[in-house]
Amino acid sequence: MPVFVALYNKMSQKVDSHFMIYVRYFYHVNENIGNLKESYFGGGNGMSQLSDMHMMVNYMRGVYKVLEEDWQKAAKAIGLTQAEQHILWIVSLEQDITISKIAYYGLWDVSTVMQVIKRLKDKGYVRLEKKNDDRRISYVYLTDEGLVKHKESTSFNCQIYGFLQKWMEDESKKDFYRDLVQLHKDLNKHFHGEEFVDWVEDTGKRLHKTR
Repeated sequence: MPVFVALYNKMSQKVDSHFMIYVRYFYHVNENIGNLKESYFGGGNGMSQLSDMHMMVNYMRGVYKVLEEDWQKAAKAIGLTQAEQHILWIVSLEQDITISKIAYYGLWDVSTVMQVIKRLKDKGYVRLEKKNDDRRISYVYLTDEGLVKHKESTSFNCQIYGFLQKWMEDESKKDFYRDLVQLHKDLNKHFHGEEFVDWVEDTGKRLHKTR
């Protein structure tokens, strides 16, 4: 529990102004909260920071659990693990990408990426190449089979996204949704760096253009 307290304190230094967005999000989307009021949050006259953190961590984990299970099911349906599918997507979005960049964009350590890439290489979905200017660095590319497998992986039923699309049919919630997206950007910029956020934004725009 002290680890979570430290995380909460670290987050609050940068994103206090956005924390209530998360609280309002879970208040809006989880009708089972019942009599829970926004005034309970924020360390005022209501609940303590520990209880705030308890609810934030558990609600965030609950949402992530749904996303993770959807992702795992989608990958398993085409004979991949979640990590293998993720790496195919990352490689598909880049002309040249190194193992260290895959690790950075995928939020893994390099040793994990090397293990997953070995499995993908054994399955015939990726190949490794070195360039003459620096033979120490390996670049990862999709094979023809990898391109086919990547195309299969584009059918991804994300329940969280579907829920939010329906939830936003109420026009009054759209401004709040934009604030929620900004919160996620701010959190990722703080913990994973501006380059990660820029990559997500840039690849998102490229995917939009290909539709």
